[in-house]
Amino acid sequence: MKRPAITAMTGAAAVVLLAAACSSSPTKTTGTETFQGTATGATVIASSTTYPLKFTGPVTATATWTTPSGNADKVTTTFKTTAGNLVVNADVNANNPATTVDASTCLAKFTISGTYAVDGAQSTDKFKGATGHGTIKDVVQAYLPKLVSNGKCNEANNAQPLAAGAQSTFYASGPLTVSS
Repeated sequence: MKRPAITAMTGAAAVVLLAAACSSSPTKTTGTETFQGTATGATVIASSTTYPLKFTGPVTATATWTTPSGNADKVTTTFKTTAGNLVVNADVNANNPATTVDASTCLAKFTISGTYAVDGAQSTDKFKGATGHGTIKDVVQAYLPKLVSNGKCNEANNAQPLAAGAQSTFYASGPLTVSS
């Protein structure tokens, strides 16, 4: 007669353990999320640049992302990755970043930098509910045409940089916490 009581208690204990496992809160993973990529050629001198991006850290993914057009300092953008959408609110110095020009080669370089904060409520899949923030750096370089009259670099506001040799490297990194 003791055997059925033990079996019943064992079964009840298994149900309690199973229920506890099902009601536990999701595990949080925190680490440094880095996403970066390089674009070359005509896309760099277009009004919007398209990057192939690789994400590493708490979430590993890839994406193709096009920068928002215009020169807004505050933007919300969505990275549509293979692991879901990561939505961030960015604050960047897009207006008139300092540009250096090598007088002999006419290679112009400038850096756009800023910060971002993750919008976990708008993000999806592996990024849903995520929290985090970080820094952004976009290093752009392209050759300027030379003036026919004197062979100097054409640094006029309307000078069109050359697609050949143009390159832009986007890099963002910061702490990210996701539920798993």
